[in-house]
Amino acid sequence: MAVTLLDECVTGTRAQYWFARVGAGGPLAVADGGLRAPIWHPWPRTDVTKRGSIRIIGGRWRRRRIAVPEGDAIRPTPDRVRETVFNWLAPTIGGARCLDLFAGSGAFGIEAASRGAQHVVMVEREPALAEKLIEEVNALGAGEQVSVRRSDALALLELGAAEPFDVVFVDPPYGNNLEGPVCAALDAGGWLAEDALIYVETNRAAKMQWPADWEVLREKEAGQVRYYLARSTPARADGAVKQEEC
Repeated sequence: MAVTLLDECVTGTRAQYWFARVGAGGPLAVADGGLRAPIWHPWPRTDVTKRGSIRIIGGRWRRRRIAVPEGDAIRPTPDRVRETVFNWLAPTIGGARCLDLFAGSGAFGIEAASRGAQHVVMVEREPALAEKLIEEVNALGAGEQVSVRRSDALALLELGAAEPFDVVFVDPPYGNNLEGPVCAALDAGGWLAEDALIYVETNRAAKMQWPADWEVLREKEAGQVRYYLARSTPARADGAVKQEEC
């Protein structure tokens, strides 16, 4: 089944986010976004005519390559960092509901689906990038497992969640200082399941501000990248992910 997407429709102060996973002649699924209009956070446009590619590291699509448009808004996480992250998530990712904010190339969301996530929602503000994500999902035949939403991430989070997620990827464009506000919105909006795991990637110089009840489980650096794995509630004694020193 193919995945398609329609842009948000805003009427007055009532924002409706329209998205669908449809087959030939299938019905559109409509999600009512609530009463607050989106707040847009601009960053550079992306040239989708120039492209490279990255590989899927593990799971059923291992070694498949996905296209990466060039541009200031696209900064795919290096393979070795993604491999480390998914090693951390290995006990959790199978059967998980995953939210990939600032999806960009789709590297995290598609990797999660490849490794057995039950459902992945990829959020991308840039229209051309959202369409490219849909092309990649359709090429993989993953329309039942992966959906794409064209939306500003913070505007979406402020509307509140219909269902919580087990794993969330937060990798915004560097320099926008969105990591802290996004984590706060995730915490406040009902987006996180109990003991949800949140991956956050920043530039090395950025200072993270975490919600009060979150626990940072892992933290590493690679070049100019600093990345974290946090838990949204205190870890249980039998938790699969353990503290690791940098």
